[in-house]
Amino acid sequence: ELDWIDIGESAEELRATIAASPHSTLPVADGSPDRVLGIVKVRDVLAALLDTGQADLQALLRKAEVVPDRLDAALSAALDGAL
Repeated sequence: ELDWIDIGESAEELRATIAASPHSTLPVADGSPDRVLGIVKVRDVLAALLDTGQADLQALLRKAEVVPDRLDAALSAALDGAL
């Protein structure tokens, strides 16, 4: 199961999503985890919620770094050979 935040979640839904997840960063998507917009740090979202009662996810978004499958497999193979 993938933990993620929908860009349209209310403050209460954000709190519930964060409370249910053990992760310190979460992807933010538009309606589906297949449409990732970026990532947010949970502490930034919580700070905004505590400060104003709302969190502007668009303003808190950071670029999600993507590792292509081929590169990931090549790196794993190289690391396995180095051990």
